[in-house]
Amino acid sequence: MRQADGEPNDDNVVLSIDNCIDQDDTNDKGRSKRKRDDDDDGGREIDQKRPPHDEEDSLEEGLIPSNSLPNYLSAAFSELYEEDGLVVLGRGLGWLGLLAAFVRFYGSDDSRADDDNIEKRRRKPLVFVLNLVGKESQVLMSMLTSWGTPHGDLPRIITSNEGQSLDRKEVYERGGVIVITARILIVDLLAGIVDANQIDGMLVAHAEKGEI
Repeated sequence: MRQADGEPNDDNVVLSIDNCIDQDDTNDKGRSKRKRDDDDDGGREIDQKRPPHDEEDSLEEGLIPSNSLPNYLSAAFSELYEEDGLVVLGRGLGWLGLLAAFVRFYGSDDSRADDDNIEKRRRKPLVFVLNLVGKESQVLMSMLTSWGTPHGDLPRIITSNEGQSLDRKEVYERGGVIVITARILIVDLLAGIVDANQIDGMLVAHAEKGEI
């Protein structure tokens, strides 16, 4: 989504989406396994997990109540889900709701239901949410709770006061969505507390600040 002409950059919020698509899950044409030819269906291309475009269908296969997001955010989710992306929204247009939609989806057990890798189906994808500031984490949690998100699907929030490194290692190994500061994540990567190969995706808020 592009900013309107004449809209000052200071009033924009940038959200970077690095989707949970593994490198080994793409064929030689670079297309995700989520889209594959089904030989039993006359070669028709099947999209097994993509949320429906029809606005009458609930976003993300029923994980979010209908009409919880405006149509333009639902459309943005569908486009960003297909590939990594960068979305620029003017302030007040609901970027946090778009972020919450991804958090809700990747925090659900359904997010890996059709993954060919049995080991990956045993845990939720490990997705980090970076750069939330102020009360944005609390607003995110309130939004997810209002959508009826099960407690086990809510993101884990890790701050500088969050336990010992061994405790965080156990959290990382369980997978799921984790709201974390960039400083803690970098330290844990350098210390080997989290394996970079196990990270499935990142959701970076305020990417316009250039701080990750």
